Amino acid sequence: MVRGVDVREYIFGKDLHVILFGAVAAFIFFIVRAIDALVFNVFFSRRRNVAAPQLLRGIISIVLYFVLFLVAVNTIFNFQVKTVLTGGTVVAAVVALALQDTLGNMFSGIALHMEDTFEVGDVIHSGDHYGVVEGVSWRATRVRGFNNQLVILPNSLIARDRLEVFPRNNLNARILPVGVDYHVPPATVIGILTQAASHVEGVAREMPCFARVASFADSAVAYEIKYFTRDYSARDRIDADIRKAVWYALRRNNIDFAFPVRAFQPYTPPSAEHQVTPEEI
Repeated sequence: MVRGVDVREYIFGKDLHVILFGAVAAFIFFIVRAIDALVFNVFFSRRRNVAAPQLLRGIISIVLYFVLFLVAVNTIFNFQVKTVLTGGTVVAAVVALALQDTLGNMFSGIALHMEDTFEVGDVIHSGDHYGVVEGVSWRATRVRGFNNQLVILPNSLIARDRLEVFPRNNLNARILPVGVDYHVPPATVIGILTQAASHVEGVAREMPCFARVASFADSAVAYEIKYFTRDYSARDRIDADIRKAVWYALRRNNIDFAFPVRAFQPYTPPSAEHQVTPEEI
């Protein structure tokens, strides 16, 4: 053994730092995964009974990896990280300008999660799009439309536009219009409509549905059926079942749906032989 020479340096040479960095990197991966499981799986899921969003978990993991790897590089290789960070400020500014839309989507996604605006399974209405939320990433929100189409909505667009949320397991209301003939008393029609809608599958029992007179139209009394449902994604099916039940209920009671009535008066043009007199002019 040579005096003054580190045995590890003598045996492994420069590869010692690489081997040490590999071991530290594996330890960093283990630590970050353990922190992620402890904080989100144990604390949030079990104690607070809240599922942490994947976007938030991913961002926190990336930040932890970045910080720990910088510390490891600085410690093992004696690398001046501060110099690199200072020199990379201009590069970071250029990259931020180039990726401003992407960064806007990312921060909008974080804001949506922090405010707990919606979650997977909720029905949302943003712009011209209705659908069920299937997932939220750092860039966009995936929405399954009622025609089974998949819509990708940028998070920045959702955060900027008007947004309606119909949470799952929440009593969300729907209104259906029905027109009935003027000859039938409103009290009779309201009872029939309410009874027909209340037995449809999907209509909430804890919040009873009801019917009411909405307006007096040209050819009919306009009624509204207001019902509540916990599964707003099934609204089209529930609406169709209520309309079918209403049709049968009105037929059983010999009540007709109103339809527009038009009166036409035939026009007879004057005879060709008729001479226009000055008095007629």
